[in-house]
Amino acid sequence: MAPDTHRNPSREDIFDPAHYARARLPADAPGALSLPPWCYSSDAYFRREVERVFMKSWNLIGRVEKIANPGDYEAFEIAGAHAVVTRGRDGQIRAFANTCRHRGARLLQGTGNCRAIKCPYHGWVYGLDGVLNGVADMEQAKDFRKEDFPLVAIRLEIWAGFMFVNFDNDAAPLSATLGDLPDKLSGYRFEDMRPTFRHEYDAWCNWKIVIENFLEYYHTPTLHLRSVYRQPVGFLGQNAGKNMVVLPIEERAGDYVSFFMPHEGTRALLTGDTGFPPMAHLEGKIAKGTYSGSIFPNSMFSCHNDCMWFLEIYPLAHNRTRIVQVGCFPESTTKRADFAEVSKRYYKRWDTVMGEDAAMYPRMQQGLENPLAEAGPVCHVEDKIHDIRRRLLDRVIGNR
Repeated sequence: MAPDTHRNPSREDIFDPAHYARARLPADAPGALSLPPWCYSSDAYFRREVERVFMKSWNLIGRVEKIANPGDYEAFEIAGAHAVVTRGRDGQIRAFANTCRHRGARLLQGTGNCRAIKCPYHGWVYGLDGVLNGVADMEQAKDFRKEDFPLVAIRLEIWAGFMFVNFDNDAAPLSATLGDLPDKLSGYRFEDMRPTFRHEYDAWCNWKIVIENFLEYYHTPTLHLRSVYRQPVGFLGQNAGKNMVVLPIEERAGDYVSFFMPHEGTRALLTGDTGFPPMAHLEGKIAKGTYSGSIFPNSMFSCHNDCMWFLEIYPLAHNRTRIVQVGCFPESTTKRADFAEVSKRYYKRWDTVMGEDAAMYPRMQQGLENPLAEAGPVCHVEDKIHDIRRRLLDRVIGNR
């Protein structure tokens, strides 16, 4: 069956729903296609994603531990929106637009600790709660009142130590996005985990390439042949390959996709390495495998019986993405005398596999930017990424 899309449509034509009819078919439907290449290479399409997805969704910005103390802050960017998260003297965590209310200068950069937020241009001073406390030479400005110009607040909610922001004041609460996921993952006790590993880098690729890479194992026998492919998973079902697995998408009530891989031991290490004992409090299903998934639109997680790790995805442009990988262990594990030595084995695994993936991202982008590229067929083990694509099309093209 020939693709129902054509190459290089006009800027306006890329939003014609007819181009996406086969991309919106279920993954197992005859003739189902991946997204057209321009969904990864077009700045116009990316701007539509920014407007309809990232400005209206709950975006993960990391763990509360990175602003553990009063006065701590971190500046961040999501799809062109510059913001800052702070911990006030009252211990409260808040998020604000990272721009002065006077002439718009960016206030803070990177991470740090401060007693107040001072504009580097005209010296306006804001409290860590966003209140404008000090201005210079504004006495003669008619009807000016400091209380009318606090920093612009951004909605922030916390689940189990994970911080999420939403730029839309009318959006449903975070609980609507998470749905029943907190119940599924409550046994891991994320509140008692502590981040000990962080790797941040920029990738020359569209943000969806990173999401899709995480959610499918089809590339494992090729890209990870010398690393995690040495841990056979085994296809389940007819016509199955030797070392791959069909992991069905779990039923869910929320804006996420999750799947469970049953196995013995941990898969957070490379073959031959030994690690920490399993968490003693794990019970039932989660004690016997790995729980993985993605919370729409910008986060991925992988939960093991001895640790968990997650990705924060920050789209910067249609062809550039900032990726932050964080590894967490139970606090009791981090206090072990051998933690520094044994944890290096986990870090080796995470660095090795992420390095293999990162080297492929630019090649994926280059191929998708080729004017000769066309949408391709959907493999049955790409059901998770196809689920995300269809949800994305509902918003970007379907305007839901």
